[in-house]
Amino acid sequence: MSETTFDSFRDTLNECHEWPCKYTFKFIGPEACAREAADLFPKESVSKRPSRTGKYIGVTAEITVQCAEDVLDVYRKAHNIKGLICL
Repeated sequence: MSETTFDSFRDTLNECHEWPCKYTFKFIGPEACAREAADLFPKESVSKRPSRTGKYIGVTAEITVQCAEDVLDVYRKAHNIKGLICL
């Protein structure tokens, strides 16, 4: 993702959310990617669920964030996990 994309996403987040709030992150990828995605939330409860075929693992984390930048920080880190899809 480019910084322009992140800037646009930041604007959308600020239009749609009042901070602080609960924000749900969802990712899907092969098992190794799913583990790395879950590691983005070391102090939070994360649910993992295999896809119907078992090829992928879905990862969901609902956390309290203070501002749009908190959300973007997680997505910037997730963007570096090769093979992970942000939903």
